[in-house]
Amino acid sequence: MPDRSNTERDKSELPIDIIKVIFDHAAAIDPPQRSPPHRSFYSYTPSTLGWITLTHVCANWRNVGLSMPTLWAAIAAVFLNTSAVNTFLARAGSCPLTIDLTKHPLGELRGHTMISCLRKHLSQVSVLEVGTFGVYDLLRADGEAPLSTPALYKIRVGHTAYIPSGDESDLNRFRILQLNATELRSATLTNAILPSDCVRGLRELRLKLTQHHSPSLSDLHDFIRCCSQLETLDIAFTCPRAEPDAGYRAREIPLNNLKRAVLSAYSQEQLCQIWGPIVGCDDIVLDLSCTGTGPTMPPNAVPALFTLCAAQLLSTHYDAIELTAHHGLKITIYQLSTQRVCHSWALSTVQHNRVHLLSVLPRHIRAELIRSLSLDSTLLQSDQISHVFRAFGSAMTGLTDLKLGGMNQWPASLYIRALGRGRPTPAFRALQRLTITDMELGGKSLDRERSHAQYWWDALHEALIARLCTGGEAFRLRRLVLDGTWLGVELWDLGHDQEALRKISSLWLTQEVVDTRTYARSSPQWKPLSSFTYQ
Repeated sequence: MPDRSNTERDKSELPIDIIKVIFDHAAAIDPPQRSPPHRSFYSYTPSTLGWITLTHVCANWRNVGLSMPTLWAAIAAVFLNTSAVNTFLARAGSCPLTIDLTKHPLGELRGHTMISCLRKHLSQVSVLEVGTFGVYDLLRADGEAPLSTPALYKIRVGHTAYIPSGDESDLNRFRILQLNATELRSATLTNAILPSDCVRGLRELRLKLTQHHSPSLSDLHDFIRCCSQLETLDIAFTCPRAEPDAGYRAREIPLNNLKRAVLSAYSQEQLCQIWGPIVGCDDIVLDLSCTGTGPTMPPNAVPALFTLCAAQLLSTHYDAIELTAHHGLKITIYQLSTQRVCHSWALSTVQHNRVHLLSVLPRHIRAELIRSLSLDSTLLQSDQISHVFRAFGSAMTGLTDLKLGGMNQWPASLYIRALGRGRPTPAFRALQRLTITDMELGGKSLDRERSHAQYWWDALHEALIARLCTGGEAFRLRRLVLDGTWLGVELWDLGHDQEALRKISSLWLTQEVVDTRTYARSSPQWKPLSSFTYQ
């Protein structure tokens, strides 16, 4: 008979397939890492073996771990230790390697035997990540010839949260990286571009340019033109003063496979210069951002980006708009059914006049096709709300859903009052559903005889009654939805709140009321808002 203890132990062991799954998950959530040599209070993390510790559970688990070469291939250069590197490379076998040197300072790598060890395996490298140009150059055998990595699929130079102390200035110059990698599909670069032969099959390009001596506009366009298979383009140009090339007239840059473009620049002019010649399909996701804090645009000037993006803005696919103002104004126009994976246009800006920008927006889009409008912050000063909503309300004749959220109850009441105004028909004449969510119950009521709750509910009652009086049954709201967290319950008259809610139902001002609100007290640091001003 077999030994009983051995039989019970065998039955309790996990199947090899299950152990492999555990290793895979552990590798994803707990990779081994080396702590940065220059410690800081905020960024320091201790060195850890991560998932490698699972190989010490027992002999069976160790054998399973050693039989998974892809796991070892992903950590080949994690530790600055030649013996460890040789061990991991041996366990990786012929698998494609990931070489991540972003945590290793140039001073420690220079002359280290690990570099010569890695050079012997460059033909296996599929992912290469370095923090600075100096580290990149160390991998080149003689410092002159291009880095030859025939299997390289993804490269990242810079774009890392951690750059070793003393190496920061290494990226403060522009480079054309010497590279031979015909299989490259993804590149993330800081102050660098690649030779044209490397990028003809590129699918993703993320480029950050921060210096005055970045490539000229013509060189940048020529580089992008070589990336004809791009599906994702992300360019961040943070230099505040960049003069366009004298006499340069850009030629078209066809990017027929482009699905997503994210462009960030200091000014509207820079965005127009970069994006101007690029031609793609009308179903892309385009996200534009003006990051500069210089003088605002002239109040009556037609935004150049509206003109430049006219073909996309006038697309018949768009049926929803979201407006936010957490870090400057952001306008997002998109197609509801696609969840913004395509057919989306966004502009973030602190340079444009908000009132003018929003007032002219309906003229540059197919406003009659918009079905949903969401305001996720106050956006405007109190004397501007009626003007902008009047422009929106008269143009968006097909709007059925309006959402107000993330704002104080006082400006929210002004938006609501605007719904009852307008002749011969009220604003948003097709409105069917009004959602009010995540209110801050504070601010200053202009009527001292009425509480915050009374003033707010009176505004809602009057707006709904005005819509009925203007157009009758056709303008009755179908659904009023109150949800989210309403902050500042200690300032709110809950008794009047419930009474007013019943009144809306009894007067049949809306066909249905859905109230799923939760209330919370204000934080100790909260102070009532007596006014609100915005850029």
